[in-house]
Amino acid sequence: KTYFEIAEIASSRSGKSQQALFANLQVFPWSAAGPPQQGTVPEVPEVRNMTYQSILGGAKGILYYTYYDETWFLPDHAPLWQRLKSLNQEVQSLSPFFLNGTFQRLTLASGNLKGGIWVNGNKSLWVVVNTSVEQSQQAIVQGKQNQTLAPLFGSLPGQHNPNGTVTLTLPPKAVHLYQSQ
Repeated sequence: KTYFEIAEIASSRSGKSQQALFANLQVFPWSAAGPPQQGTVPEVPEVRNMTYQSILGGAKGILYYTYYDETWFLPDHAPLWQRLKSLNQEVQSLSPFFLNGTFQRLTLASGNLKGGIWVNGNKSLWVVVNTSVEQSQQAIVQGKQNQTLAPLFGSLPGQHNPNGTVTLTLPPKAVHLYQSQ
């Protein structure tokens, strides 16, 4: 539900003073039923998914809570810590699209899919996220004829059709990124 929460806040701020919206995402074990240390640590795909849901919802910055508190020290959780560092580099490399590009939301058939296109100059960045934690989803996006979407950061290639549509299959929690020129 990260996308909906961020999008709602972004919508309520539309037309008001220029303030950047930052998402504060969970990277520690949290449990509503007991002490925080008894919760489940978010998996790397979940954190990446929340990150891109936030960006699609309108966030201009991401904070990950928490690095250190009385029960949690993020570097003690090496896979998550290492992936967060590389995720930061990934998002930073795309920041010209997110900060300076023109955004267009994609209309997708499934409510579990969220997507958007950022155009910056003569390049565009396509982002499609599967918010389902259990089911793969198929997305059909409308590109231009003879346009190729080149996968970024390990995204799976799509099936390009002559009419300009591209069919993507996203596993649960997947984030797919593509660039076109």
